Amino acid sequence: MNLIQGDTEYNILICTVDDGAAVGQLIYDAFTEQKEVSVGFENLSKPNAVCSVRQCDVFVPILTPQLEQTPVCRAAFEEARRYRKPIVPVIAVRTWKPEDWLGLTIAGCTFFRIYDQESAYEQFYDTNRMTDLSVEVVVSHENKYLIKIFFFLL
Repeated sequence: MNLIQGDTEYNILICTVDDGAAVGQLIYDAFTEQKEVSVGFENLSKPNAVCSVRQCDVFVPILTPQLEQTPVCRAAFEEARRYRKPIVPVIAVRTWKPEDWLGLTIAGCTFFRIYDQESAYEQFYDTNRMTDLSVEVVVSHENKYLIKIFFFLL
């Protein structure tokens, strides 16, 4: 069974489920203000949900307990790893941390804790979490192409 079959191309793909939709929408709104990227937002809680992870450059999952329990979400992560898509996770629930397969999947990734508008834009030294997330996504996107060029030159 192929759970990952979306065919829309995005530079950045934000995937979530119902309990992370508000944070996902917040991040989507911030990224759509940037003119140089195309951003997709997919709620995988919907019936017949598909994920366009194969066609994206950077995968930004919104991590929640419900996402960890959703089979199509697990398949999306497996697809992202198979196609070597950069994964930039956002944890959207204050008192929760990923365990089991999800904890192992994001081990070593730079992740961001964004729970709401306030936490996204709360001043942290000379920046905020939303700005740091944007920078990480841009760097991940650029690194993906640098790696492709490196292997092409070999």
